[in-house]
Amino acid sequence: MENSTTAFTDIPYLQISLINLESIRDLERVVRSPVDPMRFRGNLYIQGLKAWAENDWVGKEITIGDVVLEVKSPIGRCAATNVNLDSAEVDLNIPKSLQAGFGHRYMGVYAQVKTDGRIKKNAPVKIA
Repeated sequence: MENSTTAFTDIPYLQISLINLESIRDLERVVRSPVDPMRFRGNLYIQGLKAWAENDWVGKEITIGDVVLEVKSPIGRCAATNVNLDSAEVDLNIPKSLQAGFGHRYMGVYAQVKTDGRIKKNAPVKIA
């Protein structure tokens, strides 16, 4: 991974976002509708973990492939996630559904890269 000073983000530090696909599946249960994971514009989508496990990772290091990440914070969600990416219509209220169903507005976590490297598809996620 190349060091960069430019990032298209709404957070002050260079971080990546991780989205747990099981958490999205649990959100689908609450909204009673499919939720496209791309609504959350994640850098990495992970699977095979318990829904909402990522909310316990803040302050921990995780390893995915050769990459070591330090999880910094959960990602609070805004109204941009309400828009259907195919139709451009507002068809869900994601922040409200997260708050009503789970008592928070988080989907995913921000992490800082501690050790760069390669991540292959289906690489295991290890929590330290």
